Amino acid sequence: MQLHRNLIIVNTMNTHLNDILTLPAKGLPNVKHVDVLVSCELMNNHSKACPIEPSDQLLITQDRQGQAMLFDIDSNGVLHLFHYNDGMAGGYTAYELVKDWPSYDKVVTFDLSENRDGTISIAMVVNRRNGYFTDVLVADNIPANFEWKNFSQVVKKVTGIASEFRGTKIRIGTSDMDGHAMVVVNGNVLGNETYYRVDNRYAASQLTMSSTPSQANQVEVGYVSGQKGHFGLSGVNSYSKLAFVTIPNQAGNENSYDFSPSKVPGNLHYNCIFVGQGTATQPSQLSSDLYVGAAEGIYLFHNSKVSLFQRVNTKVKDVKSLYVTEDTHQISVWAVTKIGHLYYISGSKNGEQYTWEDEQLFELNINHLSSIRNRVKFTNEIYYVDQRKNFIHNWECPTSGFWFTRTIKQQNDPYLLGVASYTTLLKLTDQDGNILAGKTFSLSSSEWLYVEINGEAYNMDVNHPVSVTTDNRGMINIVQLTDEVLSPIFYLDAAFLDKTINVFPHGKVIDGLSNIQSADDLRKAKDINGDPILTGYHPPATLNHVVDCLRTLTGIAAYTQRGTVRKGDLFVSLSNKETKITGRLDLRGMPDFKIGIKLERGIWQLFSEDDYAKFIVEGYHVRWFGSKWWRAVKKAAAAVVDTVENAVTTVIEKVGDTVNLIINIAGDAYHFVLDTLSEVMKGIDWVLSIVKIAITDAVRWLGDFLGFKDVWTTYQVIKTLAKNGIDYSNHAIEKRLNELKNFINDEFGKIESLVSKATVPSYIASKGLSESKSHKNPFDSAAGNWIFNLIANNQLFEGGMKASSGSSGFQGFVRNTIQPAFEEIKPKLQVLINDVQYALSKDVKYYHNIVKDLINLFIAPMKRVLIGILDYIREMLQSIPTLMNGKVLPPFLDSLYRWIAALIGDYEELTILNAISFIVAIPYTYGHRILKGYAPFAYGDKGLTATSLYSTLFDPRRSGEDSKSWEDLKEAYSKGGAGIASIASMPLALLSLATSMSKSGKSNKENPSELEQIARGFQLLIPLITIPLEKDDQNTASFVLRVISFVCATMKDWFGVLIEEKMMGKLVTAVADTFIFILSLTADILNGEDLLSYLQDILSNLGGVVSSVGVLTEQIIAVGIGAGISLGGAAVGLVQSVSDDGDIVQVVNPGG
Repeated sequence: MQLHRNLIIVNTMNTHLNDILTLPAKGLPNVKHVDVLVSCELMNNHSKACPIEPSDQLLITQDRQGQAMLFDIDSNGVLHLFHYNDGMAGGYTAYELVKDWPSYDKVVTFDLSENRDGTISIAMVVNRRNGYFTDVLVADNIPANFEWKNFSQVVKKVTGIASEFRGTKIRIGTSDMDGHAMVVVNGNVLGNETYYRVDNRYAASQLTMSSTPSQANQVEVGYVSGQKGHFGLSGVNSYSKLAFVTIPNQAGNENSYDFSPSKVPGNLHYNCIFVGQGTATQPSQLSSDLYVGAAEGIYLFHNSKVSLFQRVNTKVKDVKSLYVTEDTHQISVWAVTKIGHLYYISGSKNGEQYTWEDEQLFELNINHLSSIRNRVKFTNEIYYVDQRKNFIHNWECPTSGFWFTRTIKQQNDPYLLGVASYTTLLKLTDQDGNILAGKTFSLSSSEWLYVEINGEAYNMDVNHPVSVTTDNRGMINIVQLTDEVLSPIFYLDAAFLDKTINVFPHGKVIDGLSNIQSADDLRKAKDINGDPILTGYHPPATLNHVVDCLRTLTGIAAYTQRGTVRKGDLFVSLSNKETKITGRLDLRGMPDFKIGIKLERGIWQLFSEDDYAKFIVEGYHVRWFGSKWWRAVKKAAAAVVDTVENAVTTVIEKVGDTVNLIINIAGDAYHFVLDTLSEVMKGIDWVLSIVKIAITDAVRWLGDFLGFKDVWTTYQVIKTLAKNGIDYSNHAIEKRLNELKNFINDEFGKIESLVSKATVPSYIASKGLSESKSHKNPFDSAAGNWIFNLIANNQLFEGGMKASSGSSGFQGFVRNTIQPAFEEIKPKLQVLINDVQYALSKDVKYYHNIVKDLINLFIAPMKRVLIGILDYIREMLQSIPTLMNGKVLPPFLDSLYRWIAALIGDYEELTILNAISFIVAIPYTYGHRILKGYAPFAYGDKGLTATSLYSTLFDPRRSGEDSKSWEDLKEAYSKGGAGIASIASMPLALLSLATSMSKSGKSNKENPSELEQIARGFQLLIPLITIPLEKDDQNTASFVLRVISFVCATMKDWFGVLIEEKMMGKLVTAVADTFIFILSLTADILNGEDLLSYLQDILSNLGGVVSSVGVLTEQIIAVGIGAGISLGGAAVGLVQSVSDDGDIVQVVNPGG
């Protein structure tokens, strides 16, 4: 069964990783041309959630740039503001507006209003500290540029409220009439329901019974004919009463206006009200629009006049709450019904006339919402909590009318785990493959999008680009959360490029769908685990006709105007500078056609000619509103398709230069013109929904679905392999300590002669290091780089842990022995970073000539240091189990680990050993699958989890042992260890890069950062799984050099992190990597290794040297280039580990 499953994986996995554009560059020193690598994937992603704890008191307004400002009270009674800002991790700046004030311990409730001039006012009921009673606080006319950390300085306490008052609800109006916002608050005093009204002097007066609605259901503040007051809705059904009561005039008199059902036709039953702005804006005539939600529909008293009463919508019934936002020309009405359905009605203003469109079913189940009309985009944004307690953000694109969705919090989890996304990776290198960090692009998109770029939130559209810079790896990572297969087009411009790069994130999805040519293709579609994409029973006729529609739509997509596209590319095209490809279709040459399907007795059937005629003659209520109705169509279909027989039909037709898609749902026909690729993708999303293929299924099928069962298996093997290695090392090394010292004493004397006499073979000598680019790198992809992006953007390891440092004796050894020995070598290392920008353009012979001339400088000091450091090996061995078993809780990593463990049905406490094994398992599984077509341990663990593994391999062999099994085990260990260690060196290189860039000169070993902690775990792991095994017929001297290299690498990794002085630690790394570089290159020569071995050894060690010397000499560009070279060496190590040559692999010091 396992074999069968993996055969499926081999045959169906799309391994198109990236497109690479080679473009001339101008203005970049020493750069002739650049390679822009682009990889896009529909995949699950994981990131930090919005920090808000959404409640039913959530309210939203906006700043002058249209950025959302979310106000809410958490479960501890703290009033928060979450202000969206581009360039922030998570996207929101959080303010605790009211917390631990001297007189108050929590906020009970609050309200806010936005004035026409953009200022806002806030009113709060706050609980007095150490008591049950409340006060009322008001802050009005807060300017848009207000420093919210100073909120307490603008709050004023309301006087005149009974000391025994316990407030429960509060409402605040605008200050548009006189600069002062009116407040109405209700609660109880000694058990009696009590209402207060707050005047312009922040003084409260109790509302009398005549002006207080009896058993009020809802009270709102507003204006009628230039008078400030409150609307009160009371009673139920036909007994409901709605009235407006003004504040008393100078004579103390109040005016009352009646808006009750008896004043209007229709015998209405009011449920709720909302007070909008109105069009009478002069202070003397200021009047609010009064919206009413009723059992019969939604109604409006325009400018609060009974004579201007009108119907907004009578199809939306049983409205329980209303929310209205507006700008100069448009009105948005949001209505929630008693069963939790959310409807959207768009209105337009033409002077005093309001025109209302038909209702759109927006969502089926929500608990609470708040919305704005974005003052910059002039479209809608809405935030709501669904019935699963997910916090959802939706926004409307001003150019296309499409609605986009992102989940910004799942229940109350601090992280988003397993959310669908389009993830785009961009990597910039020069002509030799050197990374180009810190290079700036202008990034925009065909639609208005909220995205995460290198761990920070941004929003952009076609006319509002964002400036993004390649990180220390030369990369830009873009994550767009999605709930559909549609993705907008991205546009990349840069001052050093003479073309615009157009990026199509859904390229692989379209390619995958185009391969579906029959019902059988769709029926056999499976994910990477071998599980079917289709669930439930789908009659053959249904599948046939759905595939007909898919083929039609993917055929239309092929007519997209894409600019200049190289054959085979899926993700990119080129166009003239600042010319952005819109994705518009050019249908010339496509013949006219029509295809229709209908749901009949549970089976989708093709339209007959009679069906087409009937479809037209019956004259369905056609809604010709296009793009903005897509969301409503899917929601409407979901509401009726399972309950209303024959409720849905779909027709696709091309007439002339136009393709129409008409969808009928329960008698309403929605007409869409498919004139862009985005519209076609919307149509594809609709057709997939017919057979219940949701975005989660599309990720499994058309995108990258990691296959967490395989990841968990890999994780268990790595963890067990490392644990057994720790156990073995603790007794084996101690027993052989003298033997190891003797080995060093004996063999070091031979090194200089071996190195000086070695000559690189001619067929290798001229090979450039850039040859490494010719091998497929699984991590030059959006999916393969996912875990590394989390590390590079400091998302995975946020939090803290503790570890110990080396003993005082060891620190003395560093000062007295290592430092003087290595300081002499330090100046000579500069030669290795001369012309560092050309590092990858050099050939193997160049580096061999450099390093062999250095060998005589290294032998004596390296021997002295290695012999001396072995005196501390017992101390180190005793500390390894303690450190590796130490508990670790970086919040994001722990949440991700628990989430995957729950999917598998397994869980173990997250120790450092578990953490690093888990981190490595993800890319190792992915990389192995890309290179080999199956997961690394899909066919068993190959003996790598046996407790006897290390003793079998490294203790003296007993007679009678099975030679074949032993050879197989040697190969499995060498290749498995090489692959795992190569992957482990990648996060290690990123962590080293992050700490190298820090300005701290001294490591805090008593409380090191989480980066230093995890890095140490990786450094301890790598030597345990890469102990060299001798190859068949290997040159003896070559193997000796491998062993010495391994000892040097182990001592560097195990002890280097314990050196307190950062610069001294980097010097040790640089010297050790250079020495290993010399020995490894010589070992390759002596044993006649292939090019991969040379590339792995040179790139890994050269990268480590360049990066460390870059830190020592404060050449930041060298630090980044060195890290990039190291990562290239690690990738080559992985390629070596999956070879089928049946020989042992000797990967020492992978990644430097």
